[in-house]
Amino acid sequence: MLSLKNPQHSAYYFTEFFGMFVGIIAIWRCLKTHPEIAWLSLAVFLISWGSGPAQGIHRYVLGAPAVFVTLSRWGQNPVFDHVWTIACVLLMRLLVTLFAFNMWVA
Repeated sequence: MLSLKNPQHSAYYFTEFFGMFVGIIAIWRCLKTHPEIAWLSLAVFLISWGSGPAQGIHRYVLGAPAVFVTLSRWGQNPVFDHVWTIACVLLMRLLVTLFAFNMWVA
């Protein structure tokens, strides 16, 4: 269980699991429309997941082509576009804050 006494630890694991979640959903959604992109993305996901510790896996998974295809499709909806933009800006602010206060490794 994640400790609530260390919010930096919780924020780091949130980014890890969020990136993995977005990658899995994108691959699953892309299987129906672009199976070749989904299989390539699944290979990227499995190689990055099985190549060592999970630290930084979101950097590799979010680079999978299925993520770009799925998010571009979902981004056509203005509500999702605004929510995704605000969420990404807030997450980027969180990561910059952790880095600025020397609470970030990697």
